Amino acid sequence: MPLPSILSTLWPRLRRPLEAALALGLCILVYLASSVITQPNSRIMNPDLPRFTELPAFNPYRKTFTCQHEAQANPVPSEAAQTLFEAAKTLDEYDRDPAEIDYKQVVSLYRQAMALGHWKAQFNLAGLYLEGQGVPFDPNEALRLTEDLMRQGVPAAWFNMGNFYMSGVGPLTPDATVAYAFWQRAADMGSLHAQAMLGKALDSKINEPPRLWANRPIGRQMLECAFAQGSGEAAYQLGLTYRVEADGIFDRVEREALYAKAVQRYHEGVKFGGMECARALSSLFGLGEAAVGNTKDPVREDRYFAISEYLRHHPDTRLPNLDRVLPLPPAKLPTWDGEAESLIKAAQAVRVTPKQPPQPAANAPGRAHIPEGHSLVMPADRSQWAQTPIVGFKDILSAPGVRTGLSMAAFDGYYQPLHIWATHPQSRPAGGIPPGEYESLRMRAMADVPPLHYRAGEPLDLRTADAWNMNHYFAQEGDHRLVYWFYKGTARAVQPLTDHLARAGLVQAIAQATDTRCADGQSCPTSGIWQPEVTNTEHPLAQVFNGTLAGDSWRRQAFVSSGQNLPQFAAQLAPVLADGEAAQLQVKWRLMVACEAVCEAGFEKIA
Repeated sequence: MPLPSILSTLWPRLRRPLEAALALGLCILVYLASSVITQPNSRIMNPDLPRFTELPAFNPYRKTFTCQHEAQANPVPSEAAQTLFEAAKTLDEYDRDPAEIDYKQVVSLYRQAMALGHWKAQFNLAGLYLEGQGVPFDPNEALRLTEDLMRQGVPAAWFNMGNFYMSGVGPLTPDATVAYAFWQRAADMGSLHAQAMLGKALDSKINEPPRLWANRPIGRQMLECAFAQGSGEAAYQLGLTYRVEADGIFDRVEREALYAKAVQRYHEGVKFGGMECARALSSLFGLGEAAVGNTKDPVREDRYFAISEYLRHHPDTRLPNLDRVLPLPPAKLPTWDGEAESLIKAAQAVRVTPKQPPQPAANAPGRAHIPEGHSLVMPADRSQWAQTPIVGFKDILSAPGVRTGLSMAAFDGYYQPLHIWATHPQSRPAGGIPPGEYESLRMRAMADVPPLHYRAGEPLDLRTADAWNMNHYFAQEGDHRLVYWFYKGTARAVQPLTDHLARAGLVQAIAQATDTRCADGQSCPTSGIWQPEVTNTEHPLAQVFNGTLAGDSWRRQAFVSSGQNLPQFAAQLAPVLADGEAAQLQVKWRLMVACEAVCEAGFEKIA
């Protein structure tokens, strides 16, 4: 049969499948085209979104790197915000079955901490939106929360945006080039995760892009920077590379120095919660490798292995006092009952139980008195009276929260005198004092007046602030009506902060620390647990490290025996400090717990 006749016979049967195939192909082409152009179109329509920040391309062969400390860039949380954040973290434990976790409560606590400015709470909340845990699955909300943190200058948020680009989260098209650019920016801003990841990729002798680049000097600097910030991941990589480097060195002194450095990095990494570091040391002591002096030490092998197993299930654990139960040779080891929990508890940090915040106004006289254990709180239904900044005199007249010429208190509570309409014709100087000087004296006197308590309907009259002798300045009947007032709220009982980490058994609670302090690196007069403090409070790291809950000092504690030197904390932080900041840093170590008797056994509970 001729070919045309065959086609004419088969065409009715082939037409519909061919049309369907063509339609499917067209849909695929349209989808691919839309996926390619969506991101550029979004960039054009939303150029100000942080996700579309124009960044320099990733340069694996860069010649310089300046170490930055991410905690100096992050907003410093308040103690109250940290309490809420830690409460959420203890509910959302790593090794718990997700079905057993009350994610709605976790989300509620994160939101409360986030409302108080806790950036980590917002960061973790973004992660829950990506998982759909406790909130609807919403990649766009995760991106929005992350971008808000990027605007605040949080390095971890820039690092996470790189992760989002690598995975193609939500509307983002997967793009490794863009991801590496964001990771590079995050590392330069101080992100220890970005520094550890890129440092590992650059700390290589071979080139295998896109996995490895031979830029060991910069890679090593990034790893050491992350290590100085407390990265267990960086500690493991440094320990590994120093060991490999030592294996190839012929000079014995130089080789042993590198081995010692490798072991020390591993050991510090265990304190940072590095499971791989603990496992590496268990293997080294079990096999008796060159890095530990070619001598097997099964006791240390077992202890490091027990800790590694615990950290595998509890990666957020920190063990700053590891030397109390597992010091490096040649120090002797205390006895052990064989339980991993005993090792962990003895190596944990200690924290002072938060106390009721002091209330200086508890002893104030008259209307300024605030009951002991109370603080001023703005009622939710009186939000229109919230304090607002005053830019200039003419702004006072329209500023919400300010009441002028108010002769009666609108609500029960405390009122703060703010300003006086000095140019009003009723305002007259007394005793022959020039008008300008009189108003200046009156303003200074009013500035010393604290919030005063008035009942609803009671006259707001500064002449009743007798303890501050205001009658002289407001002698005329109408003067008190010229004062602008802020409503500061009512006095409510303040609940003491709860140490949720102590309640969950992640740190040990102590009633108070001792008053004994020693200089950085000085010989230790007493065996016990010591904690560093930045003593020059104007230093950028003072807010980062000092503080009972929100500070990081408790993570840098050290167990030191009598006669040994305290750690050199300033030297540990040197990589993350500029020359001027390093020279200005002043550190003292405070004895948290003296344990001469307790430390002999190593595992007795700290009282």
